[in-house]
Amino acid sequence: MWHRLGGEDDPVITKRALARVLGGKVILAGLALAAGCGSEAPDPEHDRSASDIQGEAAQVGAPNAPQPGPVAQVEQALTGPDRPRRLQTAWSLPDRTDVDPTTQARMLLEAVEEEIADPDTGRPPEGTYLSATEWARYVYTLALGRLDPAGLEVVRQTAGDATGELAERATLALAYAGDSTAVPGLVILLETSGTGDVRSDAAYLLGELGAVEAIPALRRAAENDPYVARTERLGGGWTEIYPVKTAAMRSLEQLGLSVELGEDGQYRLIDPS
Repeated sequence: MWHRLGGEDDPVITKRALARVLGGKVILAGLALAAGCGSEAPDPEHDRSASDIQGEAAQVGAPNAPQPGPVAQVEQALTGPDRPRRLQTAWSLPDRTDVDPTTQARMLLEAVEEEIADPDTGRPPEGTYLSATEWARYVYTLALGRLDPAGLEVVRQTAGDATGELAERATLALAYAGDSTAVPGLVILLETSGTGDVRSDAAYLLGELGAVEAIPALRRAAENDPYVARTERLGGGWTEIYPVKTAAMRSLEQLGLSVELGEDGQYRLIDPS
């Protein structure tokens, strides 16, 4: 299902709500959408701790059977068929103390690679214009941005050494972590990435990082970026939105330029003259 518009919600900003509100319950509710669970809370089965699951297994099965270690548990969850569990595991991974940050980074980057190689073709999540695979990549990117410094160093190496969307996602993750050294890479992504959602993230993050040097690139994106997404309104009917243009306009406003919303629903820079 496409992003549903209602009230004063901006489609691009709504899509990025999880990047601004990092409370666990908010994230978990958002991840439930990825499995088509609507606004319901995630299945409690997916929220139980590893120790709870291990304890139950020991009581029911063979008490002497060896239990998988924490790394094996995470790898099983990240590669399993259960989408909500995959995404919840990815989001909560940086909070774990039983898996070192460099291993966390490796597993999340491998999850991105797997998603790129074998995209999720399931039902698109509700509440966003993103497809199932785009939503998964977005969640993995946010999780990478939450890693400890040691994990972020692995992400930084990947941004420099890898190619394609993996390198792009690593650059976005650094920016989500607040690393201003990612700004030159974000400008390149905004101007050259072949993925519309990557470009919209780059436009958004340039504003968040206060990158005044990116104003020329943001202006070009606001005027010319071709990415269009189709959205369904709550009252029925469809409309087209321009995620990159909108994100670029919002960032330009954050950077001190004056922006107005026209009668046609498009944002425009106000000529200071």
